[in-house]
Amino acid sequence: MLVICRRMTLETEVRFPALRPMSRRRAVKLLVKFWRSRRVEVFCPKLWPPRKPPTVWSKQTGRRLFCRTQPLPPETSEVPGALAGAETAPAEAPPPKTDRQSFYDLNFNELDRDLTAEERQEWNSIYASYRGRSALTETIIGVDPHSITVRNGDSGKMERQTMYCAIVIPYRVRVVIPASEMWELGHERPDFVLQNMVGASIDFIIIKVDRESGFAIGSRRLAARSQRYFFAHRPALCREGARLKCRLLSVGPGAVWWSATATTST
Repeated sequence: MLVICRRMTLETEVRFPALRPMSRRRAVKLLVKFWRSRRVEVFCPKLWPPRKPPTVWSKQTGRRLFCRTQPLPPETSEVPGALAGAETAPAEAPPPKTDRQSFYDLNFNELDRDLTAEERQEWNSIYASYRGRSALTETIIGVDPHSITVRNGDSGKMERQTMYCAIVIPYRVRVVIPASEMWELGHERPDFVLQNMVGASIDFIIIKVDRESGFAIGSRRLAARSQRYFFAHRPALCREGARLKCRLLSVGPGAVWWSATATTST
């Protein structure tokens, strides 16, 4: 007689001596005895053609035991296609941090530990302008060509371009203001206008800080936009006959550029 036993995921064959014909009662007793000793789930092939499976009562648990006439389906360790694809799929790389996120991750206590009082005040004003979009007022000390990365207004992609940049140094930190951040879109001025702006006093907002390298990038365009909003909501400054202060920006051949209420005129 052949009895196939299943325990966990292993299958073993146990052969009982068949020296003489075995009765139904003896076969059931052997199956129950084997089940009690090994504590496994037992099923047997077709030992006899009974009309219904015999009923066996367990002495330990008192539950009814059945001798199955058909083997259990084999257990497979295959994973469904959806789960397999989810497990084998590579983990998505985290998106790169933006300039503002990288700025807030810096340890300012460690970076500003050895600064003097003047340098600390300078960096604090730059931090405040970058965080709160407050305007700073300084004088342009030079205009130099620089290769910087700017966003293309048509395609929206970042491109490397060489353009003139105004240089502002409040105390020791170098603040660069590109030509693309000097004028409003659609109101650009020629390059010689920016080159002749050395010594002019302008307002700007810090849009990027590279603390480790010790420089920042400013935008006069954003500062002018904020000031125009301020003047537009002050009726006393917009009425006829009101006197306003003007700033002389640049002097060229046959033209003068000046700024009033954050508006550049010729």
